[in-house]
Amino acid sequence: MCCFQAVSLCEETAIQPAHLRLPHSEVSPALTGIPLEGSLSDMLGEVERNILSTLYQQHPSSRQLGKRLGVSHTTIANKLKRYGIGAQEDS
Repeated sequence: MCCFQAVSLCEETAIQPAHLRLPHSEVSPALTGIPLEGSLSDMLGEVERNILSTLYQQHPSSRQLGKRLGVSHTTIANKLKRYGIGAQEDS
């Protein structure tokens, strides 16, 4: 099937790697920038850290960020502390 698609897609005289569509050969665009090593917990933690770090710039307090994300400010404060987000401003 892969070779048939490559021949069908190729408008040149030679098949190039771009003409091949191998299953699972690329990372989904939705996962770009997310390390896929480690456990699910590690990966989710990295996503959570990225979200909090990004949104903290727009909502620079645990109350504002908690309201934005729909969770308690205590939960946000604990997560900010765990990931070291905002610690520079507090020091």
